[in-house]
Amino acid sequence: MDLALLDVIEDMRRERSRSRLAAKRAIKIRSIVHNRVGALDVDLRAHVIDVLGKPHTEEGLPDVVVDEYSCSGILWKKGNIHHNWSQRWCLFDLRERRFGYYAHKGDDKEKGGFMLSEVLGVERINDSKNYPYLMNVITAGRTYHIRTDKEAILNVWLAVFDSVVPQE
Repeated sequence: MDLALLDVIEDMRRERSRSRLAAKRAIKIRSIVHNRVGALDVDLRAHVIDVLGKPHTEEGLPDVVVDEYSCSGILWKKGNIHHNWSQRWCLFDLRERRFGYYAHKGDDKEKGGFMLSEVLGVERINDSKNYPYLMNVITAGRTYHIRTDKEAILNVWLAVFDSVVPQE
């Protein structure tokens, strides 16, 4: 693994250990691996089928749209400042190499997001009683807490992020 990446990871670990949030709950980064974002030869729809073992449409998920280069749908994102959950229309775009979220579908102005090259790891969180379908997307700058209302939707998004950061 690249030494610069190891230094960044070590700095993140030190910073996390200083924060109150990390003191309350340890966040385990299950996989920090070589980022494959540069490879646009990944067919996202085919990758989701490979990971799930079947097309996501068989699950009856009209709220999630996956094509060759993108995935879009409604997710809930936890705010970084106020820590409230907000419903967002999200777009994972391999062509732009970006994950962005918007207040509503069809909005031109992105509320936030990150470049896929910033993703260090993705983890499924199984310890929440109130929100059982959670995942964390870990970037160098922050950890994005994301939830869905259905396990099948979470599995699709985990498979999508797996295309750039494979799980162990």
